Amino acid sequence: MEPAEKKSTINGLSIVVAFLVVGIMLYFNNSYFGNQIVTIVISVVCLLFALMGFTVEISRILPKDSQFTSNIIVGIILISIWAVQYHFAPFWWLNIIGLAALLLGLAGFFTGLADMVSYISIKRKGSSVMGYFIVFGELVAAVSAIAAFLKSIGVDLPFDFG
Repeated sequence: MEPAEKKSTINGLSIVVAFLVVGIMLYFNNSYFGNQIVTIVISVVCLLFALMGFTVEISRILPKDSQFTSNIIVGIILISIWAVQYHFAPFWWLNIIGLAALLLGLAGFFTGLADMVSYISIKRKGSSVMGYFIVFGELVAAVSAIAAFLKSIGVDLPFDFG
């Protein structure tokens, strides 16, 4: 990575962190603007900008033949957004919007998963079995971390992992 690209990536990630911090701060201080709805809407917009910026920066960092990571990350985040929305605001009209997030999240996750399997098969011809175990372990860890986070904020999961 050239110095100019590295500086651009650092600036991009700094902006992502700024939007993330502001979004989280507004979410937990929902009377910041004097109106809870306005504050939460601005919080969600900041978090979405952070998500989009993060995926853009990840795709700039990774080699072009391993873009599967951003698909998996976006997929997991969209599925998490759906789960939180479904738990905290189960209104029919929000469920329609949430269903779109769930469908896009599942599509992104499985597209990234298929790309990852293909990438491992092509890059690691001799050690592809070990590569699959490593990837499987990383996926299980990521899904477990997200499930633990969702459970900690009160989202009922269809399974109990202890």
